[in-house]
Amino acid sequence: MSVLSENNLVEQPALEWLKEEGWEYLHGSELIPEKGERDSFSDVILKRRLLESLKRINPHVPEEALEEVYKKLFTIVYPDLAHTNFHFHRLLVNGVSIEYRDSKGNLKSDIVKLIDFENPENNSFLAVNQFAVKEENKDGVRFDVVLFINGLPIALFELKSALKSVKSAYNQLQNYKELSPQIFYYNEILAISNLVETKVGSLTAPYNRFFKWRGIKDKYDYEEGKIPSLEVLIKGLFNKNRILEYIKDFVVFEVDKKTVIKKIAMYHQFYDVRKAIANTLKALNSHDKRIGTFWHTQGSGKSLSMVFYVRKAIKLEELKNPTIVILTDRTDLDDQLSKTFLKTELKDYVEVADSVKDLREKLNKNSGGIIFTTIQKFQLTEEEKTKGKEFPVISERENVIVIADEAHRSQYKTLAQNVRKALPNAMFIGFTGTPIETDDRSTTATFGDYAGIYTMKQATEDGAVVPIFYESRFAELHLSEHFLDLEFEDITKDIEETQKEKLKKKFSTLEILVRNPDRMKKIAEDIVNHFNSLELDTKAMVVCISRAAAVEMYNYMKQQKNCPEIAVVMSGSKSHDPQEFWEHIRSKQELKELAERFKNPKDPLKIVIVVDMWLTGFDAPVVSTMYIDKPMKNHTLLQAIARVNRVYPGKEGGLIIDYIGITDDLRKSLSVYTKDIVEESIIPIDEAIKIMFEKYDIVRSYLRGINYKDWKSKSNVEQARLFSESYNKLTQNQEELREFLKQVSALTKAYALVSTTNEVIEIRDDVEFFQNIARMLRRYTSSRVVDVSEKVEEAIKNLVDRAIKASKVKNIFGIDKPDEEISIFDPDFLKYLDRISNKNTRVKVFEKLLEDEIKVKLKKNRAKRKSFQERIEKIIQQYNNRILTYEDVICQLKTLAEELKNIQSCREKLGLTEEEEAFYDILASSSDCKYDEKVIKIVKELTQRIKSELTVDWYRSEQSKAKVRSIIKRILRKHKFKKDDKIIELIFRQVAEIYKDYPLVA
Repeated sequence: MSVLSENNLVEQPALEWLKEEGWEYLHGSELIPEKGERDSFSDVILKRRLLESLKRINPHVPEEALEEVYKKLFTIVYPDLAHTNFHFHRLLVNGVSIEYRDSKGNLKSDIVKLIDFENPENNSFLAVNQFAVKEENKDGVRFDVVLFINGLPIALFELKSALKSVKSAYNQLQNYKELSPQIFYYNEILAISNLVETKVGSLTAPYNRFFKWRGIKDKYDYEEGKIPSLEVLIKGLFNKNRILEYIKDFVVFEVDKKTVIKKIAMYHQFYDVRKAIANTLKALNSHDKRIGTFWHTQGSGKSLSMVFYVRKAIKLEELKNPTIVILTDRTDLDDQLSKTFLKTELKDYVEVADSVKDLREKLNKNSGGIIFTTIQKFQLTEEEKTKGKEFPVISERENVIVIADEAHRSQYKTLAQNVRKALPNAMFIGFTGTPIETDDRSTTATFGDYAGIYTMKQATEDGAVVPIFYESRFAELHLSEHFLDLEFEDITKDIEETQKEKLKKKFSTLEILVRNPDRMKKIAEDIVNHFNSLELDTKAMVVCISRAAAVEMYNYMKQQKNCPEIAVVMSGSKSHDPQEFWEHIRSKQELKELAERFKNPKDPLKIVIVVDMWLTGFDAPVVSTMYIDKPMKNHTLLQAIARVNRVYPGKEGGLIIDYIGITDDLRKSLSVYTKDIVEESIIPIDEAIKIMFEKYDIVRSYLRGINYKDWKSKSNVEQARLFSESYNKLTQNQEELREFLKQVSALTKAYALVSTTNEVIEIRDDVEFFQNIARMLRRYTSSRVVDVSEKVEEAIKNLVDRAIKASKVKNIFGIDKPDEEISIFDPDFLKYLDRISNKNTRVKVFEKLLEDEIKVKLKKNRAKRKSFQERIEKIIQQYNNRILTYEDVICQLKTLAEELKNIQSCREKLGLTEEEEAFYDILASSSDCKYDEKVIKIVKELTQRIKSELTVDWYRSEQSKAKVRSIIKRILRKHKFKKDDKIIELIFRQVAEIYKDYPLVA
């Protein structure tokens, strides 16, 4: 058996780690019906163990009643798997209601606990491998590892060998749902692993919602890479105490109409909510009522973390039925958050305050509950204002927790002071999705130190969010505040100061410039063209500076050919706003319906134009692109761009397209945050392009020696030979084949992010060639790489084709005269280069042109060509690693260009042909070479002799190739030149490169 097998390397270690955590172990062969653990192979509840556990946990309940509990669990069936699982989970956590007659014959109602959550050791924990389940008329399933608590199969592990992808384990579980659905009725957690990679997820989660588990006793209490990820999961989550707490408090079901979605806590939610709960108990018993600041980055499940926290808090005996006040500063955020809670089992506790009076009445009760309100409702009534009263005390209870959502500056001004006057003994916790400013001590001063931190970098690494890429377009229209102020001062220099201020208020200079018709038309056209060229079928948001600008943008975009369905999202009133706004003003219900349409991937509504609405608290994973034409700063900017970081199938990143010049504001916004946040929020498009080219270079390295350039222009026969040659080359080594397929998948995903940029147009045909080769290899080879969905890659490929066909031919160098011949030997070349705004692009252009010249000038000189290419690669690598500055790299590339220019004159000085020079360079590189005349004599004889001996198709004959090698050896021996095997082989390769088709091509 292979040492790398699933059993040796994954399954057996998993069982050992479970045993270390106190789980009893049995092989599946011990749980067959003949041994009395279950009645048939279709049964997945271990009946004997369940009844023994129920009796131990509920000693006062008669055995007949416990049998009824078993029957209820055994026969639990609802319309679909998710609903069945939902109802079982409620029984697991809350217990099973039953009626029975006691020893005196009296009818009693009781609740039978299925798990003793307070006393973990009072439960039965059993790990079983190779557990067989078979229904009549269906194929059987043998589960790798099943974890039973009190005889109930609460967790399934699907394991693969380290040579297979973890995605294949996920796919297998989906198949098992059809073959053995009954075991999934009782499931709490699904785990998949190949030892190298381990993920957990819920019954309803797609693959991209399965996540890595970090932490054993805390989030980062182990050294990453030192402990296998499967061991971290088992010892972290499946510790007896933690798994019971997790099942009880960290599994939630969102029930919306007929849909049930099961969500389970990620590691950062689990550990940080527990810490917040511990802080809550400390705050309850101290004068300091600050629980802490809970910062989980936008898109990483902050709202769900709040649900877990609230649900755990209301169960605390110490709080004695607390009141939870959830505070926002905007009505749409209040609606969004309350809807999240209303979809869960907390809905029975939820109340929404609809007025100042209603809020006070709800707070004035002694009973608990969850109250949603905006901070604006903590204000004086008109009567109180008239009488000059201070804000009154509403409740002096100590078991009140105030949760401030988006805990930034609005939470500690006058209204926030009113909250504290109204609830003088309340505890406070601040939840935020954006980092706290370093010079803003008010947030932590108000809510306490961090109760939990989960940064954008951590979320991206874990796959909880996708990275955000940034691209600035129309840079010439950048409008800085400094520039606008100077212009305004110049225009109004003869107007007195008071009049000037009035003018400043009356005319918003920035908005006037932004709404310039020519500019708006240009941007509208660019947005439509850019969106239509995107690879994946996702959606986009356009952010405008004002409602008027949004309406105008809508009209200009509608004028464009192939404009997808679009809509404007804005507030307004038909009684106050101009008629051109009316069609875009919607009722609350209409906005709700529009939001549902926009979030639905299948709905034709593709783009929404917004001003403020939907920029915070709006969660639509299908949105991949945001076009920004509005100045934004600080948390507002970071919240807005986070709309595109949600995980969605096939979406490798969110893209921010900047038309207004937010670069400076973004830099300023990030600079006020803690240092480790500054470089985490977004990635410049240049970086994405750099990553893509790195992938491109890796892929093309596998096809060295194959001329696939301009493959589309070749004849059918030539293409057939090209594809056949590529196939044969890549199938020589299975390990290289697997790696090639993996790298093509990585390149495809990276290319999808940047395919609309000018820098990558030159390689689009190459990418398509690589994709075609990969597709052929996957189809006709037995060793398939399954780490990336072929369906997604096929979709991307088709859409890349569509983008290529739709794109215009552009000058990739960005130089004003695209038809002009560009030569690196032109004295004015650097002036041409300076016309390119981006320095990295300048370097890339110089590098490409230099490489092209090397291929032309050194076509026959293998040694010198390789030397030049290696020198270029070293220079570019040092530039990418920031060892060389831009000026240094241009200087060194220019030096190489000068050397290249002088090659011909040097050759003529030596009296050599181009072919002879190729051999001369090989011999001249040898340390034995001291006299040029000697080497010249050798290469002239070598060239003449070899050409005289070559016959048609000599390269296809091993005998002919041996003869050439023999000639090389004899000539070197004749002239007493050191003839080691390396020199001989280098000369032979050069012969093959120059004379492979000689004498047919002479």
